[in-house]
Amino acid sequence: MKVEGRGVIITGATSGIGYEITKMLYNKGARILAIGRNESALEGLKKEFPNLKVLRVDLADRKARKIIIPYALEVLEDLSILINNAGVGYFGKTLGSNPEILDRVMEVNFWAPLDLSLSFANIKSGQKSIIVNIISLIAFVPLPKWNIYAVSKSAERVFFISLREELRKYGIKVINLYPPAVKTPFFENSLGEKPKPVGFMVDPQKVASKVLNAIEREKEEVFLSFRDFIIAKIGSLFSPTISKLYGFR
Repeated sequence: MKVEGRGVIITGATSGIGYEITKMLYNKGARILAIGRNESALEGLKKEFPNLKVLRVDLADRKARKIIIPYALEVLEDLSILINNAGVGYFGKTLGSNPEILDRVMEVNFWAPLDLSLSFANIKSGQKSIIVNIISLIAFVPLPKWNIYAVSKSAERVFFISLREELRKYGIKVINLYPPAVKTPFFENSLGEKPKPVGFMVDPQKVASKVLNAIEREKEEVFLSFRDFIIAKIGSLFSPTISKLYGFR
């Protein structure tokens, strides 16, 4: 699917991967509704990209996120692509962790993409459209102290692989993308303890390029490199070794 003229929702659009996706698709002529939690960051995004539409929503708020799809239908001339990019990390021991923090991680990383995608699918049934999920390589390879984050991403992966088959006959494609660690504020903004960055990281522009390519070619399962593909395939068998490779042991 070509993105020019297409209406696109992007969550977590104000920084990191979301910002780079927004920039790339905007320059390709997409009509974008950028979703974020930081009002000033959204205002800055709007100044940089004047034709952009923005909406401030805390995705952990179930009532608040219900307005996203209806608002997109109101302000965009077309709505063809939903990009579930927003995410929140948690680094720390599982035992004794704060239940409220765990709830937030699951709300933002799992329930919000689920809710938005089902609402999107309901209004796009029978029309060619695409759902893109920025998941994580950690969905295949749980790492020490990243358990809660890994659970949220693993749940997201399994849900959307299953939903893909349900939606296929309605003309809706589901794309899952699994980046490794990315050079964004993700680590410093993670909840719980402050993790140290892993041994090797990729630029967010590379992730954005993969997203655009996946949309245009309608690829369903996307890894950033062959190395990542191999890590995912052997992760369940050799996760201790992979933890060492990532610098956690």
